[in-house]
Amino acid sequence: MARNGYIRAMEKFIQIKDHNYFVGDKGSIKGLKKLLSPKTKSNGYKEVQIYINKKPLMKYVHRLVAEYWIGEIPKGYNINHIDGNKANNTLENLEIVTPSQNRLHSYYVLNNKIKPMKGEEHPRTNLTNLDVKKIRFMYDNEKINPIIIHKKYENKISLSCIRKICYKNTWKHI
Repeated sequence: MARNGYIRAMEKFIQIKDHNYFVGDKGSIKGLKKLLSPKTKSNGYKEVQIYINKKPLMKYVHRLVAEYWIGEIPKGYNINHIDGNKANNTLENLEIVTPSQNRLHSYYVLNNKIKPMKGEEHPRTNLTNLDVKKIRFMYDNEKINPIIIHKKYENKISLSCIRKICYKNTWKHI
C-alpha cells in the first residue's frame, strides 16, 4: 500500500522499438533499470532525454505515449490533451488530432481564445517578416513600382499580394 493510503493502478509498458526504453500507459518512461525523470519545458510539456545510438535525444512524453499506445502519428498532426493539462500524459487523456481540431478543442472545450496567426506564423505564407520589410522599404523609400518589386518575388507570391503589402492592406503588424 502506498504511503497516502491507496494503491496506484499497475502501469503497463511497451518497449520502444529496437531500444532499451519503455513507454507506460500512465505517462511514465523508463530505461532498463529505472524510471526517467521528465523535465517540464517552458511551454508546459514534459520531456525526457533518451539515448538512441549513443546520441542524447529529447522527446516529448505525450508524443511517445501516443505513438506507442495509440499508433503512428501522421506528419503534421498534434497530440491533444483532452483535459487541457499538459502534464497529464496518461493514455486516456491523449488523442491524435489535426492542428485545426486541436485549436477547436482549445477554443470550445477549454475556453481558450484562439490567437490569429499573423505574418510568418501563418502556415500558408511564403514570406518572412524580413521579406515584407524589404518590400515596404523598396516601395516607400526607393519608390519602386509594385510590378517591378513583384519580379523579385514572383515565384513566392502574386502581384496582388505585393500591392496589398505595399499599400499596407495586409501584414499590418509589420
